[in-house]
Amino acid sequence: MHTASALQCYQCASGVSWSDCEADSKTVECSSVSQMSVLGRSVFLPPETRQLEPACVSVYAKGTLGGATGNAYVRDCLFNDKAMCSLVQEVLPPAIKIVDCDLCTTNLCNGSSSVDTSPDENSSSESQRFDVSTWNASVGP
Repeated sequence: MHTASALQCYQCASGVSWSDCEADSKTVECSSVSQMSVLGRSVFLPPETRQLEPACVSVYAKGTLGGATGNAYVRDCLFNDKAMCSLVQEVLPPAIKIVDCDLCTTNLCNGSSSVDTSPDENSSSESQRFDVSTWNASVGP
């Protein structure tokens, strides 16, 4: 059986654009982990998911938070199971909805060519950016 080296993915987060995310991205090795962090929110992964193949993920979310309407762009490591996208959605504030969650399993596959970087047809100059650091503020039940 062939043992591959650890999967490499891009990791970044931006409230502005994919280009802004990419400008501040770093390359990380994805290994078997028990939790991941999305915009400062920990996603604890059940033991059975840790047996899954690692994957790179690109997540685009939008919504309203603290009166500001905006977008979030995230690239990171995850596991190769679309159910993981639902797990990520569960830890985000209810007003923030994932629009795209794309998984891939080759080195650095979540780069700029992995997502549609064209502007959202519904975006306007009035759209504000999220301060992604505010996403880790506690949200009451």
